[in-house]
Amino acid sequence: MEIEEILQLVREEMKKIPEHDIYFRLKQYKVKRFREPTVRILQCAIALQRLGLPVTTGFLVNVLHLPYESVLGICHALGDKHVLILKRQGTKAHVWVVHPAFMRWFEEHVSDSEKEVHEVEERNG
Repeated sequence: MEIEEILQLVREEMKKIPEHDIYFRLKQYKVKRFREPTVRILQCAIALQRLGLPVTTGFLVNVLHLPYESVLGICHALGDKHVLILKRQGTKAHVWVVHPAFMRWFEEHVSDSEKEVHEVEERNG
């Protein structure tokens, strides 16, 4: 698979993740003063993790076309709020993991939302 195909696969997976769900979950985590790039970074991190790909700062930069320093700063801020976890490795790459509690709640909540949408679509025919 080519790099561009992988990036496109990640972007398609991101489209399946509702931004408003991430927004409200961040509010529940008491994350204050965050902007749209924060939601997009977390959306991308969840998509990467779902696909079994590493969540690295470089990967996030390439998928989202955001400056490296901005992405790194936002990831560290999300780490401070226990949304992301920085995996300590011997390499210079910053590898992140979506916090298991955040991911568990998110997967349960999104699957419930998807069921409700599916039920409404079935009723409407």
